[in-house]
Amino acid sequence: MKAKTAVFLALLLVQLCAAALAQDYVSVTELYDQVQAMGGVWRKTFETPNGEMTAEVPVTVPDVEAMPVITVEKAKISEELFDTIRQGQKGGRKDEHQYEVELNGKLMEFFLGRDNDYIFGEQTDNTGYDAVTTLWIQHGEFSLSQGTGLMQMARPITYHDIEDVDMDKAYMRGSEMTVNDMMRLWREDIELCLGEGYVIEPTRIEVKGSNVIANPGNDVIYKRRGYTYVYAWQYLEGVPIFGALAWSNGFSVPYISSSKTNRIYDQLRPYRIGVCCCDTDLTAIFVNDESYRTMTDMVKTRKVEHEDIPLAALDDVLAAVEKEIEAGRMQAIESIQLGYILYSDPEMTDCAVAVPRWTVSCEYITGELAEQAKRYGKQKDESEMAPTIEDENVYVYTGEMPPRSGYYWANLPIDAQSGSMILFTTGDAETFSVPKMITWEDVR
Repeated sequence: MKAKTAVFLALLLVQLCAAALAQDYVSVTELYDQVQAMGGVWRKTFETPNGEMTAEVPVTVPDVEAMPVITVEKAKISEELFDTIRQGQKGGRKDEHQYEVELNGKLMEFFLGRDNDYIFGEQTDNTGYDAVTTLWIQHGEFSLSQGTGLMQMARPITYHDIEDVDMDKAYMRGSEMTVNDMMRLWREDIELCLGEGYVIEPTRIEVKGSNVIANPGNDVIYKRRGYTYVYAWQYLEGVPIFGALAWSNGFSVPYISSSKTNRIYDQLRPYRIGVCCCDTDLTAIFVNDESYRTMTDMVKTRKVEHEDIPLAALDDVLAAVEKEIEAGRMQAIESIQLGYILYSDPEMTDCAVAVPRWTVSCEYITGELAEQAKRYGKQKDESEMAPTIEDENVYVYTGEMPPRSGYYWANLPIDAQSGSMILFTTGDAETFSVPKMITWEDVR
């Protein structure tokens, strides 16, 4: 049996090497140039089972010199800072590390995790500093002594992708706080707790109590003060981290729920533990420069596995997208971006590997969801969905959630080396495992 296994592995290695040699690879700088040559936007019209579809999609590649593969671990506050924080006022439940303390002349509340917390149903024996698993910092009305940390719902609600945002503009009603002001405060919290060298950039904002007037005359709702959710990515060596292959990390993949696939998905829990210890789903909430809450969960490099790896050419990546469009499954595309997705194997309980992957943010509707999608579409009242403001890039809440929150909105990963789409409609251990990387030595 061992001999047969060895022969099989040898043949598999030969096949992988042959496939690698047969494909044309490019560097990340060449890939960046390919995207710039098309103006950063992919335009093409298709005939699909659902009718004609025109794609006009922004394509983004990091402007970096190399694309490394990196093992990462959670970035934690120092034990010295943890001991200082614990000298403050205790709050929360008995097992929660929640304290209010004055640092650098500011009163701040820290939520750092819970003793013996659970990871996918399994209780740990971590207490004290070892139990520090998250880092929420709360200011002003979000803290123990000054408020409840809860905000009243305010309207109108507007959703803004960051490319449509003026960073020096105030979007909240009755506020002069700009998006740049919010990011400055967030970065100050990160530097205070973790030091320098951590980079985050906003991806979109959700303004509750927007200064946009969508429903004039609704005085009761508009009297409530607004606040803004800011969503962001961490950048590692200039490359954004999109998320991880796990639901709890906020990375959405097409997954059809059934009793069979649910059992399979349960078997994949060990592959999600490591990435959940490196949560990168970053959000912050701002009322003003005195009352806000930041999430400061960052990762740091544990080991560089490969300094640089070869990547599939842009045409190969777009070919995988075209196949899904022509099959009628991909019915809308918002963006195509290259960055990192975190993977971990069962033995990697406190770390993950940042693997280069494309993600296609899109509506993805399989056969099982097609009828549901039709019913959902019939229920939409387009007159209610239409914004009542001039900027067509801003979605205004009028009783319907924005399109990206639909059941079929997903971030589809594409293998950055083969250019093939990665679909998790059933899931298997091989798909969720840390992939084997092809190196430049393999293809030269």
